[in-house]
Amino acid sequence: PNTDIPPEMIKYFGESTVKARILPIECPKWIYTLPTYTQKPIIDGWSPQDKILKPLLPIKDYRINDLIDYPEGERIRIWQSLISNHTRLGIDWVMIGNERLRFLVDGNPEFRLALKIDSIAIYEATEPVSLIETYPFNAISNMTITQPYPDEIRINITSLEEPTTITIKQAYMPYWKAHANDGVNIEVKEDKDGYILLVIPPTANAEAAIRFSYSEENLLYIVSAAAMLAFSLPIIKDLRKKRRQAS
Repeated sequence: PNTDIPPEMIKYFGESTVKARILPIECPKWIYTLPTYTQKPIIDGWSPQDKILKPLLPIKDYRINDLIDYPEGERIRIWQSLISNHTRLGIDWVMIGNERLRFLVDGNPEFRLALKIDSIAIYEATEPVSLIETYPFNAISNMTITQPYPDEIRINITSLEEPTTITIKQAYMPYWKAHANDGVNIEVKEDKDGYILLVIPPTANAEAAIRFSYSEENLLYIVSAAAMLAFSLPIIKDLRKKRRQAS
């Protein structure tokens, strides 16, 4: 049922300092508004920045929460694959709204049951997952990375003694541009998983911002994509309705 979000769930996620994603599986529709209250993104088609992640593109369904375009066996296989690749995808929580599907996580040593509210079970990764990774690994202790807006990432660096890479598990597009003080040249690339990869030379006391550059070209692309989605959704819904009536 599409009820209100349980306040204890908002409190649980709101108090967590982990910056990672939630994988919802057969959860109520309010799951799509949960990020607004908790600042924890979900992996699903209604979160455009997440659904265009390269590892998710083969999934031909815009709602990962229920995968209604797939038969039962295929739904299970897809969810199992997402759970097994949770670190790569930046998933720290798996939220299951149907008791019969808890077998997907129960017994998995990489997760523990963190919270249970009515029929909903929230599993948390035993080793915290992050949307940001650095190499060398200890470089993260010498910088602060925040994302105050969806189209801007800020980095404050105290000291980097060697070239450092930062992987931000967010979909790369060529319109992300780096701006830094003191002439620091930050390279913005795409990594093998389609994430944003930053290459930073040795530096100290530097501030940088990675911004999505809105140009006439990419605004046209964004508007066209949005228009196509708006045009397609009624058609998809009509096809599904006819499919149900025929079956």
